[in-house]
Amino acid sequence: MSAGLSPTGISWTHLPGLGPGHVLNPILGCQHAGGPGCDLCWAEVDTHMREKSSPKMAAANAGLTVLRRNGRPRWTGTVNILPERLAGPLRKRERVGIFMPSKSDPWYSGVLEQTEGVDFVRAMMGLAVATDHVYMVLTKRPAAAVEFFEKLERDAERDGIDSGRLCLIELIDFLWNAGEKKLADRVSRMPSRWPAPNLWVGSSTERQQEHDLRAPHLRALRRHVGLTWLSIEPMLGMVELDPDNGIGWVVVGGESGQGARPMAIEWVECISAQTQALGVPMFFKQLGTIAAGAACVRGAGEDIDAIRREQGALGSLPGGDWSRREFPPIPEPRR
Repeated sequence: MSAGLSPTGISWTHLPGLGPGHVLNPILGCQHAGGPGCDLCWAEVDTHMREKSSPKMAAANAGLTVLRRNGRPRWTGTVNILPERLAGPLRKRERVGIFMPSKSDPWYSGVLEQTEGVDFVRAMMGLAVATDHVYMVLTKRPAAAVEFFEKLERDAERDGIDSGRLCLIELIDFLWNAGEKKLADRVSRMPSRWPAPNLWVGSSTERQQEHDLRAPHLRALRRHVGLTWLSIEPMLGMVELDPDNGIGWVVVGGESGQGARPMAIEWVECISAQTQALGVPMFFKQLGTIAAGAACVRGAGEDIDAIRREQGALGSLPGGDWSRREFPPIPEPRR
């Protein structure tokens, strides 16, 4: 573990040809974005537990959640920014996939409205310019992400530089102020590249209603990043994809944990058929705690309950749609 960069079991971060996936959380804290996908947020529970952990961990997570009467924690809306964690990927020599951040949303207003919030998110994007790791960023606020990247472009043009260089400048500044002067000096000598092919920005959605509100913004986002993608997890309803949104990857998974809601087998089959027709890679992450709508997996001939007994409730189903764990092309390292 290096400066907040931690190995993770999130299966879609384990990109082919790269080292084991990691998570990086230089921002902690969030607020529900609307839609039922946030109702059982795993990050709220994890963050609340860490508030009662070691003094250092407790300090990083202080004030981010409050325990409700039903016993579940809920985000307070407070955000903690941790600039020292930007150093982690710069020290990581093995090339890896990085989910960043896993416990916040960079385009949540509570982040952007902080004194240096916009500059800090630019510094986070600068990590993709400064390193060859692949950064996977998810948001439930893609409209705000588009505004962010468009303003970044305008500000860079005003200064006579490209967007990547402006992100590097912000990264250098935060590293320097965090006492990472050697790393800041190293980054200052790096060439810019924009859009960064290793910056993958996607939107989370759970049903058609949320998809229709969020996914269209990925079309405008596409020219600013290396890849736009869609995470349908937890999948709580049927989703019909719009082929004009320019999505380059779809991740699908059922909900897990206490109170998990069911995912119908037919919903996954429908997404699988759509992605195959569009030529878009699909990654089926997990069945989830509860599956509904079928007693067995068509095409696989395997009983769901029997598979659960063998693999555990969260196991992926073998055969057909359930064996699709596909990735987009991994960008070549520049060095």
